[in-house]
Amino acid sequence: MRVDKSPLRQQNTAHLIALRLWPAHRESPQLVEKEQLVQETDATCDVVKVPLISTAPRPSSSDSLRLGVLCNTKWNAAKLLLLTVRQLVDHGLRLESVNYYDKAHFYCNADAESIAEIASDNDIAITAIGDCAWSFSACINDALHLERAGIPTVVFVTSEFEIEALLQRELAGMPGLTPGVAEHPISSLTTEQLQRCAAKMASQARRIWFGADGALETAMFDAGASR
Repeated sequence: MRVDKSPLRQQNTAHLIALRLWPAHRESPQLVEKEQLVQETDATCDVVKVPLISTAPRPSSSDSLRLGVLCNTKWNAAKLLLLTVRQLVDHGLRLESVNYYDKAHFYCNADAESIAEIASDNDIAITAIGDCAWSFSACINDALHLERAGIPTVVFVTSEFEIEALLQRELAGMPGLTPGVAEHPISSLTTEQLQRCAAKMASQARRIWFGADGALETAMFDAGASR
């Protein structure tokens, strides 16, 4: 099976993002709707207009897919990705091949040649782990570039950087990108703890790759993982 990789059609509509400056006692910024922003005349904000870009088309089937695994070289990232792939396979995801890639460094985006190679040789992709300011940003950028290249991609960040990841996808104009979230921290986890984390990540990955059409498969996967 091959996934349709026709060029993504950029929509003409503009994506308006309002980033409110939040009081110091709040833990995170908020994304607010334009209409709400207009009503709140005392809000201090900037409005950024960016093109709205669709995510890659999702696979119509989960059979015989080629999976690209992009490790960002953070501590425990490779182990976590390997364990996640094992969970996916053990719970019924039939893959034609699994291709592994390493980035030059976690704080850099994957280069254009690597993105092109992954897009050429795979149908879906997974990358991890964004657990610091540099690594989460680069991970999200990698996922954005792969989605633009037509590859449905699951990017994992830790819970400490979930809000920042959501903001970054909004600013990039791809609000449909759904990051997977793992509990922070990752680097200090034991192998047993990584296995439990991988089980949760595998469930999220199926949901993100296959969307509503994969809801039944995801439920079956979750039931198997809980045994």
